[in-house]
Amino acid sequence: MADTPPLYNHNSNPDENHSPFAKVSQTNTYKKDDPPLIDLKITNPVTYLKKWWKIILSREGINISFRIRPLTAILMTISIVSIFTGIGLTVTKFYFLPLIVPSNLVSTESFYSGTVYKTQNQIYLMTSSEKVYPLKKPPPNIAQFFNQKVVIKGKLDKNTNTLEVKQIEILQ
Repeated sequence: MADTPPLYNHNSNPDENHSPFAKVSQTNTYKKDDPPLIDLKITNPVTYLKKWWKIILSREGINISFRIRPLTAILMTISIVSIFTGIGLTVTKFYFLPLIVPSNLVSTESFYSGTVYKTQNQIYLMTSSEKVYPLKKPPPNIAQFFNQKVVIKGKLDKNTNTLEVKQIEILQ
């Protein structure tokens, strides 16, 4: 049995005439595409919490978008400028408000309370804040209201500071 070649020769040289019966070579058949049979990793759970929180926050909020055309932008700019400079309030008060609200619904009459006094030629209403308003067009029975607390429904003329009487009643 000495003349038979060994199955595996550690000292075999490829240059020698006789080749070994079996050759053992180490080949790597593992590919990176192949998933491992068992893969165990232990990582920091705080990392996953941070990633989860980042995903939650990235989906938070409200997205609002709108498009303004050039003509609309110009009209909005004119409106805003006129409101803040006072021009718009004047135009609205004297032009648009009478168109929107009928004049019979807008009343400039108010109620005034106080005491009625008479001097030699004038009749006055003195309010609790000691403002004095001369009465314009008092009713014929005004004498019964002298030195008494009354409520007067009327219209105040701011130019002359006189109160035009529409109705008068004694305050109980």
